[in-house]
Order: sequence, then structure tokens, then C-alpha cells
Amino acid sequence: NTTMDQYREMVKNLLTERFHLQAHAETKPVSGLELTVPPGGLKISPTTDTDFAIVPPGARPIDKNGFPLLRPDVSFATGTNTAEDTIRMTFRQVTMSFLAGRLNDLASGRNQGLRVGTGSAIFIDKTGLTGKFNLRLEVSGNADVGVSVPSITHAVEKQFGLRLHATKTSVDRLVVDHVD
Repeated sequence: NTTMDQYREMVKNLLTERFHLQAHAETKPVSGLELTVPPGGLKISPTTDTDFAIVPPGARPIDKNGFPLLRPDVSFATGTNTAEDTIRMTFRQVTMSFLAGRLNDLASGRNQGLRVGTGSAIFIDKTGLTGKFNLRLEVSGNADVGVSVPSITHAVEKQFGLRLHATKTSVDRLVVDHVD
């Protein structure tokens, strides 16, 4: 019956007592990209379809266009085709904030084990959209070489109609001062 806050406090105490962890939080200014809705509108719309891109029993895990199909308990998957230098992503019932987080992962190289990303970028949801979306995103790049921020920006603008604006923002980071 432990709450998430209680669990975090327990882990913090464990790390402090067992490993003598000393850390502090700091805020760091960074460059970012704001996802916004342009005056002309979107190329996507919210949906209530929860059966989007589900893997039928015994089927291949990709559709005829090379996009990953999803297990019923999964809302996001990535597939890569190194012969075509493309990464294809499928999203089911996701918010724009969730999309921004996955774009951060793609740009920084934290993409489900794929070695992608040529640097970190901060994508920030400033769309004001509250619905959930079923999306497919195709990005030029290679899991062995990386995906550039301009490639992600171009794909998001062309396929979803979202606009990306450069901005300054800040991120909270945990800095480890000492650990045994």
C-alpha cells in the first residue's frame, strides 16, 4: 500500500544510508523547441479509437508500410529500417506532452535501445491540445548513425502540421556530489 511519494522517499533514504549518496538539484538553462499549432491548423485530429495499430495474433509486428504494430498494453513503439535510413514510430492514444517526451528521447538517444540521437534537445508541448492522438511518424535517420534535430523538426512539421519554435527554457537536474 505504499504511495509513489513514500516509495521515492524510501529509495532516497536507501541510497543515502547504504551508499552515502550526496546530491543537490540545480536548474540549468537550455535551448529548446516549442511544439505549437500554426494558424493554418493541424494535419492530425484527436481520436477515441483505442484499437489503432494493434498486433493481431500471429501477425508480423509491422504493418505493410513498415510501421510498428502495438500490443494491446503498449501505447508507443519504434521500428528502424537501416536499408532505408528511416525510423518509424507508432503512437496510440497519446497526448502532445507524451509526444514531446518521445521526441526528446529520439533526439537524445534514449529510444528503446536504439542508438539514435546526435545531441540533446528539449521539445516542449505548447500546443494547448488536450485530446489524445493516434499517430505515425517517419523520421530520416539511422539507428547506427543518429537522428538529427532538423530531421525530427521537418518530419513533425510535414506529417502533423505542428510548428516548432526555438526557445530558451530551463531543466531541473540532479547533480551527484558524492557516492561510495
